[in-house]
Amino acid sequence: MQKPFILITGDDSVRGEGIILVKRVVEKFADYQLIATKDQQSAVSGKLNFRGGEWGTEIVDGHEAVWVDGSPGDAVNFAYDYLDRKPDIVISGMNIGENVDNSTLASGTFSAALRATYCRNTPAMAISLEVPVKDQSWLDEHSGGFREELMDYPGVLLEKIIKMFLEHSNTWMGVWNVNFPIDKTDKFKFCPNYSNNYFPNRVAIGSDRFDYIDEFDEESQAPDSDVKVMLDNIVAITPMKWDLTDWEELNKLRD
Repeated sequence: MQKPFILITGDDSVRGEGIILVKRVVEKFADYQLIATKDQQSAVSGKLNFRGGEWGTEIVDGHEAVWVDGSPGDAVNFAYDYLDRKPDIVISGMNIGENVDNSTLASGTFSAALRATYCRNTPAMAISLEVPVKDQSWLDEHSGGFREELMDYPGVLLEKIIKMFLEHSNTWMGVWNVNFPIDKTDKFKFCPNYSNNYFPNRVAIGSDRFDYIDEFDEESQAPDSDVKVMLDNIVAITPMKWDLTDWEELNKLRD
């Protein structure tokens, strides 16, 4: 029986610790290829570099990984013309830093998964790990190092969820947006994303520069939202699809 083939990508670079974790987990039961950005590309959303760019290979955790000097979206597009075999699923991440609520709009991790599904007709997962409040480590470059304790958490539960998705993806097309809380848990819950501005993204404007204000709006979040589920120390899983059409309004306008 042929093993499933998984494309592993993301915005933390091919040397991202979370990407290495996914590689360590899936190599036990699947074939895979790691194709991701050359450098840290967090919060670039769906950006594409239409002028092109360089690509190359390097050994990451004993595997010949492919890097693309561009965005996560570039890495996904590159992968489908580089690979000899179409992936059965795409896994973007594990990202260092949660992608809940409205942060999915800015996320390179989520955008890569969405591109795989919407543009390449491949079920995908966007997987992220919460960081402490006001922690800016999600912007750091990665060296290719790996902490073995990650194989316990989130590794054990991550393997279970990936295997669940592999089975589910046989009959469903979309993205599972998966957010692990920072503290160890063995629980997960399927929940909605309401985009209630958990990250207000307000800007402080100075005389010659602007800075984003590091703040959170937990009070406005619905009790069943992905934000609240994650903050309750449960892995939040949201099935998502790309369809911006307001069908109710469209039908009204057509009448």
